[in-house]
Amino acid sequence: MDTKRHGLKDSLDQLRADAEAELADTPPVETPARSTDVLLHEVQVHQIELEMQNETLRQTVVALEESRERDAKRYAELYEFAPVGYLTLSESGRIAEANLTTTTLLGIERNRLHHSRFDHFVAAADADRWQHLFRSVKKGLKGQPLDVLLRQGDGSEVLVHLDCRRDETEVVPGQLRVAITDISERKQVEQQLRESEALFRSIFDNNLDAVLLTGPDGSILAANPEAQRIFGYSNEELRILGQQGVIDASDPRVATASVQHEEEGWFRGELTLIGKGGRRFPAELSSSVFSDGKGRRMTSLLVRDISERQREADLLRQAKREAERANNAKSRFLAAASHDLRQPLSALSIYVNVLKNHVAATGRPLLVNMTACLGSLSELLTDLLDLSKLEAGVVTPNRVHFPLGETLAALLSVHAPEAQSKGLRLHCIARRLTAYTDPVLFQRILGNLIGNAIRYTEHGGVLVACRRRQGKTWIEVWDTGIGIAADKTEEVFEEFKQLGDDARTRGSGLGLAIVAKTASLLGLEYSVRSRRGRGSVFAIELPLGDPTTTSARTPLESGRRPLRIALVDDNALVRDALTLALQGAGHDVVAAVSGPALGIALGGLPPDIVVSDYRLRAGETGFDVITAVRASMGAELPALLITGDTDPKLLRSMTDRGIVVLHKPLDLETLQAYLEDLTASAK
Repeated sequence: MDTKRHGLKDSLDQLRADAEAELADTPPVETPARSTDVLLHEVQVHQIELEMQNETLRQTVVALEESRERDAKRYAELYEFAPVGYLTLSESGRIAEANLTTTTLLGIERNRLHHSRFDHFVAAADADRWQHLFRSVKKGLKGQPLDVLLRQGDGSEVLVHLDCRRDETEVVPGQLRVAITDISERKQVEQQLRESEALFRSIFDNNLDAVLLTGPDGSILAANPEAQRIFGYSNEELRILGQQGVIDASDPRVATASVQHEEEGWFRGELTLIGKGGRRFPAELSSSVFSDGKGRRMTSLLVRDISERQREADLLRQAKREAERANNAKSRFLAAASHDLRQPLSALSIYVNVLKNHVAATGRPLLVNMTACLGSLSELLTDLLDLSKLEAGVVTPNRVHFPLGETLAALLSVHAPEAQSKGLRLHCIARRLTAYTDPVLFQRILGNLIGNAIRYTEHGGVLVACRRRQGKTWIEVWDTGIGIAADKTEEVFEEFKQLGDDARTRGSGLGLAIVAKTASLLGLEYSVRSRRGRGSVFAIELPLGDPTTTSARTPLESGRRPLRIALVDDNALVRDALTLALQGAGHDVVAAVSGPALGIALGGLPPDIVVSDYRLRAGETGFDVITAVRASMGAELPALLITGDTDPKLLRSMTDRGIVVLHKPLDLETLQAYLEDLTASAK
């Protein structure tokens, strides 16, 4: 109070000072007496003070009027452009005043709204509710706000929130104020949220994987039915247990998973989980961090029990091991069977060759039949041997440039007699091309394809031709044989796969398997097209070479000289047959049943070459024989190993030791050529 009083006194003193200053600038008026002068001076000062006060009051009034106008304008703008529509209704419910937001919301001009009944804009379904609110407020009661549909000028409807109040301050009594809020978008958003929540709930409840929602502290907030099933707990039990109660902390992968989850906000991998009763099971787990909208760090966990999958994987691994054991057993069986069959077959082949010069003309048909039988057996064993070599990985391609015409001519000369005997035409349309691959392996592929074509063709013929297709050069073998069903064309390249009722009378069933494996070894493509009863076309890719670098073939030396041959074989039939054949060729043969027996039989005189069977008695091998003879008679002594074994491991071992190997049954001409070649290089 004292502060205000001092402030007022200072203002009056300042006003007095201003009046004194203004009077000082005014010329003095002559007065008859001194007292009169003083009185006049006071009157003049007071007059000036009053005038100054009046000016201040006038300026204040002007400022107040301007402020009122600005406030009124500001209020009008706020009223007009408020985000909420405002209406003033009379006691009869007619619109007395409406802001711009209301006219925009209803889509009707303001002048058309004035004096219109507001209930005309309320949808029929909400009319009674509006009338109840209107009457309640008009009576001075407090009505509850409503959500109603209003009809717009174009006939459409909009959902709004109405709040109605009686305004007791109005000059016109009984008027009501109505606030209108457009909630159509909000309702749409709420509907979308409800639909999204329903969709989420459906996905959550019906997910085939277990789903857990956890809070920032690791508590389980929700678990879907699948989660309750695989863990064996109810939703409430999982809430009590929390995340730590279902994850096996002893699993060493948990630490890594926790670090990744914290640093990157996600994790995907396998962990061990714990179910009811302490049951531990492997699971595939995926975690993802998200915010719940309140800034809290939440986690969703997808869990899949992979116990069954692991059991199936274990069964598959076991089945694979059993299949590998069966495959190894098959290889061992084939190797043993091949070896056991080759022993008498080798002897029989040698005897048949010796008999050729001792059989009368009447017995030659029998000799021809015997030779044919030997040929079939030899083909089967040769196919087994070739397949074993390919599976063992001991075949190394020797790629050279060679003229294709010579290979085709050689093949035609081999297969022409068989084709002629069946009355088939065997044609070749050859181009002067140079190939670049292993000529021996490539010739074996083509030989198998041509032999198969002749074997499965009874009428018509076989055509061998070159053609360009898909930007590559191919050798194609066409036949008019029995053909192959469309769904069987891939099966014919499997081992021992033969199609047809009489298939077992037509080869070993290994020819096309050898074609497939050899083509794969050479990196060549192959294909087959066929129509049942119309014939087939087998094709092999032909890599083109450079004709200027064609390799020349060096023929073996044709001259033969008598050799002193050290021969070891524990099979008397084979040993005697080989001895008889080699002696018939003019050689001196020192034969024995074992290495020690050979050492005694040689009598200290070195042979020109050592020839030994691989498998001997008492665990002795041909390697042992060769090593012993070379140790006593010279490390450079030529040696040749004969075997009927097709075991892939054994074949690799032979190749690694650099031993020349011939497989049974032996062809005498082939054996003679190797004997001459090995002893000639040792001179």
